[in-house]
Amino acid sequence: THRYGMRVGIQTSELEDKATACNMVCVFAEQLGDSFYPYVDKGMALMLPLLNFFYNEEVRETAACALPFFIKAAAQHAARTPGESAEHAVAIFEACVTKLMEQVAQEGEREFALLQTQIVHECISAIGDELGDGFMSDAIMDSIAKFVQFSVDEFISRRGELVDAAGDGDYDDDDGREILDENLEEARNVLLQAGESANMTLKHMHDAFMPHYEELLPLLSEWIKPDADDMMKHFALCQLCDVLEHTEKAAHALVGDVAPALIAYTRDENPQLAQAAVFGLGPAAMNSGDAFAPHVADALDALLGVITADGAREHAPLVVENAISSVGRVMRHQAEHVDVGALLPQWVSWLPINDDDVEAKVIYGTFVYFVEHHAALVFGEHLERVPHVVRIIATAIGTQFSNAELNGHFKSIMAELQNAYPDALEAAVGELDDALRTRLVKRLEADDDIESGMHDKTRGGVRPSNRRGGGGGAAGAS
Repeated sequence: THRYGMRVGIQTSELEDKATACNMVCVFAEQLGDSFYPYVDKGMALMLPLLNFFYNEEVRETAACALPFFIKAAAQHAARTPGESAEHAVAIFEACVTKLMEQVAQEGEREFALLQTQIVHECISAIGDELGDGFMSDAIMDSIAKFVQFSVDEFISRRGELVDAAGDGDYDDDDGREILDENLEEARNVLLQAGESANMTLKHMHDAFMPHYEELLPLLSEWIKPDADDMMKHFALCQLCDVLEHTEKAAHALVGDVAPALIAYTRDENPQLAQAAVFGLGPAAMNSGDAFAPHVADALDALLGVITADGAREHAPLVVENAISSVGRVMRHQAEHVDVGALLPQWVSWLPINDDDVEAKVIYGTFVYFVEHHAALVFGEHLERVPHVVRIIATAIGTQFSNAELNGHFKSIMAELQNAYPDALEAAVGELDDALRTRLVKRLEADDDIESGMHDKTRGGVRPSNRRGGGGGAAGAS
């Protein structure tokens, strides 16, 4: 197979058996978790070489998909075994991502380049979810940064080839234009998946990643300019939002240049750009401290414009809900520059959340914070907003928009209302329709881990999706 050329497959009963065996190993690793740990090294020895097994695509695909499960098994073993070092898990992780990144660089099939690029960030997530932060060496961070730069260069080259071919008339008819769009989207997806590797690295390594990553910043600054292609703008906005979300020192240094662009793109007609922009203003307010102060007024004007625009919640619900999240973060982290007394009741009126089950957890974490610190503003001077607060909790508790920790906070709020304002609570519950009231009572009586965070998602995949409008969060999330 030549690079990005035609593919020839060979299918025999032996190869089918090989694919079946690989798939079984993958399933065992996924289902057994840390119980698979004794077999991880043998699994690695079998699967890593199969990334180069060009005779059967199912074998290659399954081999790649098994790697995050091997990493997770090793990381779970390290995290759950007293006295166990994480060194073995980290070594397995580094071996997997190094091999995957090398494979992408020489990959001859675009669809496998996309898959392997996706698996890289899944490997980072697999170990990070178990071990937390700080597990990467400088060497592997440098390799990931170079991998992202390689993916950017490949995108630029591939996009240039496609644009030149279109200019030569290769895609003039309807079918040709459809093929062109598909090819451009494919190139974009590979780039975005590589960007997720940077996102996952920033999430777990924070400012420590920036010395390796900072060479990409000048290009990102160019790509957020108005005359850039929308694909480039979207990638750059997402990457800069990740820096704002997961760093402090770098966020403080960047926000002066990035915030005006985010504010401008909140009004963009492209919903992907608008969602990334409204999301990014929240982390900018949260992590860049006083450097964000000059932008607070303009940011809030832009966000309120998005939220209150006619028909916005119907036509662009994810954009609106990410904007709601960012307004909450601005109020919480830039309170000295905001009239919280005037804005908080309006913010509460925009809840509950109905669409973005990732950002909802950030929003409800912010809601819990304000109940705990500004209860009078949330409930109202005469408890006039208690019925709405109860409706918010009844709608969210025990659903995919919440999680176990948030459910516990919701129950505490209801208990506090019962103790302090029983009549107001009784009236508020009475205003709910029968189905919602019955569901609320059932969930309040359930154990904290029952129906908690069903279908709970992390912010994976292509941002902004939910997410990337933004980053997921838990109760008390900033």
